[in-house]
Amino acid sequence: MPKFLTRSVTRRLGTYLALLAFAAGSVPLLLLSSSPHFSQTSAYIAAASVVLLATLIALILGRHISVVVEQIRKALSELKKSNADVERGHGKDQFLEDVVGELDATVERICESTSLKKQIDVMNDKLNRAREQISRQGMERRALEQTSLDLQSMLNSIVESLPDAAIVIDHEHKVIAWNRAMEELTGVSAAEMLGKNNYHYSVPIYGEQRPLLADAVLEPSLLADDLFREVKNSTGRLVSETLLQGFHSKGRYVRSTAAPVCNSSGNVVGAIEIMHDITEDKLCREKLRHLAFKDQLTGLPNRLVFGDRLSQEIGRAYERSQMLAVIMLDIDRLKLVNKSLGHSLGDKLIKVMSERLASITRDGDVLARMGGDEFALLLTGLHNVEQAASIADRLLGELARPVNVDDLELRLTASAGITIFPEHGLDSETLVKNADAALYQAKEAGGNTYSVYTPSLHTQVLEKMRLEHDLRRAIELGEFRLHFQPRVNLATGSVVAVEALIRWQHPDLGLLYPGHFISIAEEAGLIAPITRWVMSSVCQQLAQWHDQASKSIVASVNVSASDIHKPDFIDTVKQILHSTGVKPHFLELELTEATFVQSPDDVARALAELKGMGIRIAVDDFGTGYSSLGYLKNLPIDVLKIDQSFVQDITTDNYTAAITRAVITLAHSLNLLVVAEGVETREQLDVLQEWGCDEIQGYFIGQPVPAEQLFDSIGYGLPYEWRDAFAA
Repeated sequence: MPKFLTRSVTRRLGTYLALLAFAAGSVPLLLLSSSPHFSQTSAYIAAASVVLLATLIALILGRHISVVVEQIRKALSELKKSNADVERGHGKDQFLEDVVGELDATVERICESTSLKKQIDVMNDKLNRAREQISRQGMERRALEQTSLDLQSMLNSIVESLPDAAIVIDHEHKVIAWNRAMEELTGVSAAEMLGKNNYHYSVPIYGEQRPLLADAVLEPSLLADDLFREVKNSTGRLVSETLLQGFHSKGRYVRSTAAPVCNSSGNVVGAIEIMHDITEDKLCREKLRHLAFKDQLTGLPNRLVFGDRLSQEIGRAYERSQMLAVIMLDIDRLKLVNKSLGHSLGDKLIKVMSERLASITRDGDVLARMGGDEFALLLTGLHNVEQAASIADRLLGELARPVNVDDLELRLTASAGITIFPEHGLDSETLVKNADAALYQAKEAGGNTYSVYTPSLHTQVLEKMRLEHDLRRAIELGEFRLHFQPRVNLATGSVVAVEALIRWQHPDLGLLYPGHFISIAEEAGLIAPITRWVMSSVCQQLAQWHDQASKSIVASVNVSASDIHKPDFIDTVKQILHSTGVKPHFLELELTEATFVQSPDDVARALAELKGMGIRIAVDDFGTGYSSLGYLKNLPIDVLKIDQSFVQDITTDNYTAAITRAVITLAHSLNLLVVAEGVETREQLDVLQEWGCDEIQGYFIGQPVPAEQLFDSIGYGLPYEWRDAFAA
């Protein structure tokens, strides 16, 4: 048999054997590919195994087939030896055809005897199907992998687009999303957090390893922990407000909302937690709460809290038949401090006073700021009124100590009103109202004292409230009147000036003097329009007198410290003088000593400007206030008016006489005109004339009367019955 035939047979059989081996090896590969845990790496390993197995099967089967082929080769060799006979008996071509046919028949018999062809065909068919299944599953796997990547990308995009910090964890509590807002909140990047578990992701949030709300979604049993006692469960979502303690997030308040993440079958496969920063809202709410219940300046409870506590204590006292007291305190003349030294300094004073009051308040008592310069103190566990009075006296003594503020030493006093439960009221509103009435009485008494409520005080408070109400309408209704009291020159006996004094013609109460309503006007902020009305009316009256008489007199108008400190006061004076045509030197402004010690620099500038216009400046009631000689020297003063309390005793008290005489001498040495007020007797007139007093004013000369009556009684000079007193 020729070698090429042998090789042909061998190759053909080898091919069959290789296919059979590969098919046999592909079966386990097909089985592996259907496994849910089959991966790309597993496929590579399985393929290599198939190739190795096919090679081994081919080698084993090839060895057995080669034996058969060797037998065929031997037969062909024998035939070769008989080649010559063949050539003689038959044709060469026929011989080859016979040999090939015999060889094919032999191979066919071998294949049929071993069923190799049939097995190879079967295995080849299985191999083709396995290849198709592997290809199909590979495509499905790649599609699933791409879908998974798309879903992960979509999740990251959604979480990343959230304005609030967000974290997503899977069912194994591993971080699968950590957005930019969370990076900014914690200071930790997503790259550092992705894949973290065992609560490591909570460290940059809370400063320690602990479960988040998202963990509690996956494990509801965690909600029993104290960490989640404030958690609200609403429609499957967990909500809570938390203070963060992470290195970068410390001090931030967040409202966390956690919810489950489910797959298409509704199974929970993870959880998401969103943290909304509410720090600013929280601080605003705390500030509003503080404003609602605390006084912003002092930090003390406010009126609302005081009323609530008082109502509670009244209930306890009623049940236990106990006594309690309410003390209302008010700083005397603090409004003048605010006007002269500024509200900033006034606020500092209030803060100092509140600290002093708090330092001596008993445990269990309630101190509150009711507003402005008013405080309230609730005293519990009392046995008698004297206890409350003793505490009030101690409080006033503490407030009267000197106060150093902004390098200034100030001395202030306070007044207090006391009410007792159940004697003076059975509810909080009545007790506070009656304590206010007692406080008003203490201030009317001059301040720096306390007053215990009596039923008559209620009437006084109602009267004050009514007067304040009516006072606001008095100007527009034209209810004010002017009366004029003459001033006489002791050297000539002539009336040289008049003092304008306001009266209120009340529709129900009749003619009211300034003592009834001026203090109320100052407290109500009505003094400025009243002063403006008085000055305008005086200047109009002056203009009429100057037109009617051959001689002119000066008119004196009282102005308050608040008037001088008003920015538009000087412009108002200029406008009135201009509109009435009165010369400035016929107008005299009277100020009390208290005016000069409040912002003396500002007062000095204002008075200097007024004096520069030609207006005269007078010090009223000298001797009753600070009696400082410094302002007499430094301020542009023209007239000094000695208070009537000195004049009344100059003929009966040697000390008062000596002081009054010294004041006259001092004033003359400073080129000041001296006027004695309250002259009521001939003896007083004689003494003042002897000491060189320039002018006098009082009932001995004439009482205040309306303008139309002034000339009827005195004309230009003294009343006729007194002219002989000045003959000398």
